[in-house]
Amino acid sequence: MRAYLNFQLALFLVYCIYGSFVSC
Repeated sequence: MRAYLNFQLALFLVYCIYGSFVSC
């Protein structure tokens, strides 16, 4: 469960960077 949470956090960070900090 912890690994899944880490994966979700990493995905969120990538999404933030790809969104040009718009969704942050």
